[in-house]
Amino acid sequence: MVDMFDLLEKDPEEHIRRCNSVIKQAPDNFMAWFMKGLGHGNLGDHEQSIKCFDIALDINPSYHKAMVWKLNSLGALLRWNDIIIVSGEALKLEPNNVNTLEIRGRAFVNLERNEEAMECFEKAIKLDKNNEEVLKGMGAALIGLGRNEEAKEILRKIGINLQL
Repeated sequence: MVDMFDLLEKDPEEHIRRCNSVIKQAPDNFMAWFMKGLGHGNLGDHEQSIKCFDIALDINPSYHKAMVWKLNSLGALLRWNDIIIVSGEALKLEPNNVNTLEIRGRAFVNLERNEEAMECFEKAIKLDKNNEEVLKGMGAALIGLGRNEEAKEILRKIGINLQL
């Protein structure tokens, strides 16, 4: 039996073909749609990836992993407002998910809504105090708020030395 995750890395196109075969037999198989979305994401086709994740979520609305991967694809497409909406839904299912909080915070930073970004990063850092992505995001939000000394201190923790 082929490991689909191994195939996803080695040959995403074959991975998608196999997902399509499962979907043809069982169109309501949310996991096949999710896995197909991962394949499209690996190929850089984030629009198609999002469509697959949406179908998986239509079938199983509580499948949080599909929401998180959809957020990653939205981020690759710089769709910050969509990230705010989807991450809000995801946080209703898993309010303490560090990845979702980080992605949401990053979207707020990109929209220059730094106070809201800080709320996300502060909650995330309480859950995972050494998460480098959260600390980078927090640094960016602090810079956006003009709190440069705090930003430098945070970023120094992860080896980033800024001259502001």
